Amino acid sequence: MRSLLRLHRLLALLIAAQVIIWVVSGFYFSWLGHTALAGEKYRITSAPQLLTEPPAIGMQTIAARYPEAISIELHQIMNTPQYSIVLPTSEVYVNANTGERWSTSMATARALALTNYVGPGVIAAERQVDLSTVLPQLTGEGFAFTFTDNEQTVIYVNASNTTIAGFGNRYSAITDWMFRLHFMDYSGQRDFNNLLNRSLGLVLLFFCSSGILIIVRQLASRRQRLQRSKQLTRQDA
Repeated sequence: MRSLLRLHRLLALLIAAQVIIWVVSGFYFSWLGHTALAGEKYRITSAPQLLTEPPAIGMQTIAARYPEAISIELHQIMNTPQYSIVLPTSEVYVNANTGERWSTSMATARALALTNYVGPGVIAAERQVDLSTVLPQLTGEGFAFTFTDNEQTVIYVNASNTTIAGFGNRYSAITDWMFRLHFMDYSGQRDFNNLLNRSLGLVLLFFCSSGILIIVRQLASRRQRLQRSKQLTRQDA
């Protein structure tokens, strides 16, 4: 019983520490606000481009090239038609004029970033990045453009399909760790259904069960003491 009580108290300290983390990180999210958390204060969503002329490569040709395709869509990206082809295990992007795999240059990525930015700053730095190191649940190569506004806005462009991958700002590093602590997902992917959370659920179940057992044992022990006290009182009388 004493070992169970010690374990129960230890679990109480661990759970209390996590509750404090939830309170602090929750206050941080509330104080900063969604727009600042997402780095989207100066974001403007550009309207989808409409096709100005038919692509040189027809959709039937692409369908014949990728017979296993689940879906094929045609888009206009920075004045160039693009096929988006969803395969069973991946997604492929093809230049609809040349039939070659889609590629994104720094200049094209820069132009896309500028069309989605409405702030007062200008581009101060641009670099190639691994998107998995800066944005959750994304992989592949990309470009990062840092602007000179008061938020130090960063716009990330996905190199595989020339789309906006995400935004960041001067709070992003702290925000990333706050999400890790809040979701208890230290991989940075913000997966609430991770192994640590599932394990915590089992710990909480044990914590509640042991607490109930301790209460029941204490009530039973108190009842026994009362009965013994009554018996001693009768014997003295």
